[in-house]
Amino acid sequence: MGKEAVRDQLHVFLGGVTEYALEEFRPLGVIGLGFLPGNGVAKILLGPIIDQEISSIKISLQNEFNLIMDYSEEIAEGNDPDAGEYEDRFLRSDFFYQHYEGDRSDEFEEVMMQRLEEVAHDMAPLVEVETDDFWEALEESYDRREAEEVLKYHFSFTDKIVEEFGDGLNIRFDLGPISIGYTKEALRVMPKAEGHLRREIVDRLDEVYGEREGEEEEKLEELEKKNEELRKELERLREEEGDGGDVEADGEESGAEGEEVEEKTRAEEDADTKNEAGVEVDEPEAED
Repeated sequence: MGKEAVRDQLHVFLGGVTEYALEEFRPLGVIGLGFLPGNGVAKILLGPIIDQEISSIKISLQNEFNLIMDYSEEIAEGNDPDAGEYEDRFLRSDFFYQHYEGDRSDEFEEVMMQRLEEVAHDMAPLVEVETDDFWEALEESYDRREAEEVLKYHFSFTDKIVEEFGDGLNIRFDLGPISIGYTKEALRVMPKAEGHLRREIVDRLDEVYGEREGEEEEKLEELEKKNEELRKELERLREEEGDGGDVEADGEESGAEGEEVEEKTRAEEDADTKNEAGVEVDEPEAED
């Protein structure tokens, strides 16, 4: 279906994540007062800044998936690409990596490069399918269980980052001369948004693969119907063949009786001929 079609659907997924994150974001949580009411008013006041920050995360993720799909296309074409050629651009594009200030940068890089490899290889089969429909390509490439595992796994990445590297993240935005950190709120919202997406994906998979299962059931019923028709036709042919065999047998029996009559007639004619010639013919003795 081409990398563009897969990429576009991945962008749709990301749009759903960031939209949900924007709704869930609590401005008062940024300053440690998320338990207080008034987030609605705070969102109005800080709306432009919040939109900008969430948009930054969205653009970062989109850039990541663009690079992933470039790599995936090379895999699908059998070019044996070198992931190292994508490393610098991929790491620079990741929002969380760019805000990491911990002492495990090397481990973070390994996790990011593993993500590049895994997503690219899992999307490559879809790129090869001759269709412009993402879900149809997914059906052709994976069964129901595999499709769910692949999509849920790749959209659980923020959970992994929060768990393994959350302590070293420092995410901030500037409000005039003031720099305000919102790491905790970002790490609360993004995994939650991905969880929401995963539930939506499962529902969509139920629809897509459910429709396919329904079509397969219809085909199976049609095959069973045709098999039943063939079975009945075979039985009819066998019955006709059996009737023909009886007629033939009757014909053979009648032929045998005719031969016996013919032989008896010839014997009588021979006896009459001998009598006319004066040959004595023994008469059968009468039974007592």
